[in-house]
This record gives sequence, C-alpha cells and structure tokens, in this order.
Amino acid sequence: MGIFTGVFLYLTVFAPEYSNDISEDVVSPTSTSIEGVIYGGCQRNNSCPSFKLKESGSYQFLSAGDAEIEKGSIPYELRDTLFEGFSSSTLTAESKIITNNHCKSFVDGQDATYTVTFKGESYVLDTCTSEFSRNTDMQDTVTDVWNFMKNPTTTYPVIIDKGITGFFLYIFNHPKN
Repeated sequence: MGIFTGVFLYLTVFAPEYSNDISEDVVSPTSTSIEGVIYGGCQRNNSCPSFKLKESGSYQFLSAGDAEIEKGSIPYELRDTLFEGFSSSTLTAESKIITNNHCKSFVDGQDATYTVTFKGESYVLDTCTSEFSRNTDMQDTVTDVWNFMKNPTTTYPVIIDKGITGFFLYIFNHPKN
C-alpha cells in the first residue's frame, strides 16, 4: 500500500509540478499558445486581467496590473476543447478585420484581444475588431478559460475522480512530451 501511495503522490503532485518548473520558459516556436488581454473601462484603474496559456495547459494569470502573477494548469478537458478548435484556416478567418460600431469597450465596457500562436504563425483575435467577435462557440470556450483562471476550483486527482481505469486511460491518452 505504501508503494502505491508513493507512486500515486509522485505522479499527481511532484512530477507535474517539477516538469512545469523545468519547461516554464522553454517554448518551441512551433508550439501552440494563446495570450489574452482585456481592455476597455478597466484600463482607467489598471485592473484589466491578462493570461498566457500554453498548449500543455500551464498558464500565467494576472488579475490586475499590479497583482502578483498566478501560475497553474487548466483542466485537460478545457485545454483540449480550446486547442482542438484551432486550425490555420479557422484562425485566419477569425482574425479578419471588421468594422464594428457597437463594441462594449466604446461605452466603458470590456473587450478582449487574443494573440494565438499556431504552427509558427501568430493570429490576433479581437472581440471588437475581428471576425472573432461573431464566433460565439469559440468565445464561450475562451470565457470558460477566463472563468477558470479567475476562480480555479480544487480539482481532485484523476485517480480519485475517474477511478483506476480512468487514471490509466488518462496516462495513456496524455503522455508527457
């Protein structure tokens, strides 16, 4: 029982944390990432949040201009939902500039700009000035990411949440690179 507990703790606590520390600043130019910045009325008091999210699911979140950077990892289901929606053709279409006369940021509300790096190319998606403003499915997913980062809930390890079979399926389907 002690060996099983030790392996469990290593796999769920130490190994993911250690690997995040090692790879924190090493980003491949061909890796996928997204950076989000809110703008609008929050800029007056320097309270606009922002985040950087890597394909691995690790993120850095800044809740306001003078706050401390929070680091963590989003759930793999949310990560997969977000990054599976990315393709060169979709991102090219979503980054197309449009004229919008009714942005929330025009009347002290908030809009967001997302810089997506995908296969070595950068795409700028904006809830006000790009075609992305009309894609509610992708916006809903990004809103879920914001909501998680603003209030990361306590998640249980996969083995407790999905049982031993789910644990092995998770390890099989999500190998470390």
